[in-house]
Amino acid sequence: TAEVRSLYERASKAAPRDALSAADLGRFLLVNEGGRADVEAAEAALKHALVLEPLNEVALYHLGLLYADCAHHFAAAATPMEEEASRARGLGRAVELWRQLAQADPTHGLGLRRLGRAHAALATAGVSAARGAQGTGGANPSKAAEAMAAEEWAAADEAYSRAIRVAQDQQIQGGDG
Repeated sequence: TAEVRSLYERASKAAPRDALSAADLGRFLLVNEGGRADVEAAEAALKHALVLEPLNEVALYHLGLLYADCAHHFAAAATPMEEEASRARGLGRAVELWRQLAQADPTHGLGLRRLGRAHAALATAGVSAARGAQGTGGANPSKAAEAMAAEEWAAADEAYSRAIRVAQDQQIQGGDG
């Protein structure tokens, strides 16, 4: 894969103002490095693509994947609570990217599914926080956590519903072939 990486890097250097070349390099570095993502280089390439073209779908989707799936890479967590907070921050960043992607391409089914999954994960984390807060005996922060979790579940439901409609529409369009 070193040869393939070299080709992507050369293509990106040959066209430094081409957002798709930068996004393709970032995607490759994230998902095709022999099972070990080069997270820093992938993030840099994907961010560069978004500077060149803020609604580049490849960059929005894959930078969202990076933040959702590699949050552990950005912050060494000493405790499970810190690890959960780092994961929530990564998911929050991913949600913002996938929302932009859904606006840029309302038919991006994978982006919509990932958006729904991220909202569901944030809702689950909110429910866990609410349960944990109930045992602290403090001023009931669980109500705020429960409200936030309910909002995340509603957003997850909306994203999944949109993803299902997209898949159905694509099946109908391609079903006569």
